[in-house]
Amino acid sequence: MIDLKNKITNKDYDNEFSKKLLEAEPIFDEIYKVCGNQMEYGCGSYLTHSQKYEYSIEMYPKQKLIFEKTTNVNSVLEIGTYMGHSLLLMLLANPNMHITCIDIDDKYAGKVTKYLQSIFLNSKIDFLKGNSLSVLPSITKKYDFFHVDGAHGNTTITREFIYCKKLSTTNDLKLIFDDVEVCNTLQGNIKSSFNIIESVTPNCVNKNSYLHIKLNPDSKENIKENRRFKFNVAISFIKEFPMRLLRFIIRKLNKN
Repeated sequence: MIDLKNKITNKDYDNEFSKKLLEAEPIFDEIYKVCGNQMEYGCGSYLTHSQKYEYSIEMYPKQKLIFEKTTNVNSVLEIGTYMGHSLLLMLLANPNMHITCIDIDDKYAGKVTKYLQSIFLNSKIDFLKGNSLSVLPSITKKYDFFHVDGAHGNTTITREFIYCKKLSTTNDLKLIFDDVEVCNTLQGNIKSSFNIIESVTPNCVNKNSYLHIKLNPDSKENIKENRRFKFNVAISFIKEFPMRLLRFIIRKLNKN
């Protein structure tokens, strides 16, 4: 993390988050060893780019965002864990946090969750292997915060959002979507359907986005919100269908 060390006296980096992250550098390094000195090339994370296991300061704003937004959070549901870098950032924010991690593959996530549990002894980390859309219906526990970073497709993320909304402990739904570019449509539908208290998208590469949504406590009004959201999702699907169909046809032609 040499780049961060060199900038630590800069006012934009001289803060609690930077200090905790630098202190956790040995954990960051050990994660790679726990994963057999392997990574999925072409698949980035919160702390690294996709081609080399090396800390990326270019994503510092999104790293800081997830840290700050989970500092006072007690329970988190994370969809998509990979090498556990976002999990590490949340544990640095609150070492006593209870986190349920869902990942379709345990090649990395299974090992990393066990390792981080051995480091953050006051936390509780549950790992559930499987497709999120198969796992989420079986979850009955409620959560204070959601980190959605699994499948990078608008349709899947929309369905994941609906489940997250049902699993929120309160009417204050707080969540972070990673890879903003693939869920712009979903975020537009959310903002046109619900009462948004706060929306933050940091200026960096591979942006994430934080939303604080105030769900209506009145059951009748809540039903109206949900109907409005479903309507907006349907309209956006109809609008985007021709382009989706064209992309599908092009992929088929390229394979042939």
